Amino acid sequence: MKEVQINMVVTNPECPLPKTAYGGTSAAFDVACAKTTTIGPGEYKIVPTGQRFSIDESEPYYMQVHLRSSYGFKKGLRCHIGIIDAGYTGDFGVSVVNNTHEPQTISAGDYFAQVLVIEKPKVSINKMTDAQWLEYQEKQARGEGGFGSSGK
Repeated sequence: MKEVQINMVVTNPECPLPKTAYGGTSAAFDVACAKTTTIGPGEYKIVPTGQRFSIDESEPYYMQVHLRSSYGFKKGLRCHIGIIDAGYTGDFGVSVVNNTHEPQTISAGDYFAQVLVIEKPKVSINKMTDAQWLEYQEKQARGEGGFGSSGK
């Protein structure tokens, strides 16, 4: 397994450093809240982490941020799943929405989000004519089936 270097600078020295749970076997590393943040019902807020993270842009990886499951299940919060491209060096905040009817608080120092490091494939876009698309589409088992098309 390849080790990926995450470069980090602390912008709030009072905020706990990121950590990986269970002796490093977790799929993601956890980040903490830098400043107590209360999110009203239906409201979105950027929750600061007090750190900046970056993967060198020469590496074929990116980061994806999610809430820790306890914040979704116990507090009714949801995260806008952010994609952080290699080479990004700006502030690292987490966009969180409160789906409940009560204000919800994420306290300073609480590990509330987790960051996945994902390998990105090299992507090429193949532009087709309408005729080529129809021929291609006929060969695909899924076809145009969208939301709920695979059954119950």
